[in-house]
Amino acid sequence: MVHEEGSVTYYGRAGTTWLFTNSSSGLTASGGVKAKLVQNGNGTYTLSANDGSGKQDFDAAGSSPR
Repeated sequence: MVHEEGSVTYYGRAGTTWLFTNSSSGLTASGGVKAKLVQNGNGTYTLSANDGSGKQDFDAAGSSPR
């Protein structure tokens, strides 16, 4: 879910919830989240595991294509 102020809440399959907030280095999460969220030039988002084990793309509204 993309919020008006630009932060993004990620809701995972197992009930995980991560809040990514705007910072000088982009969208960052707190609390030991081992993933990064990038807003792409076309307004979409990509969530990537820090260890490179996977990624997931989202449209500009924050929905994952099925």
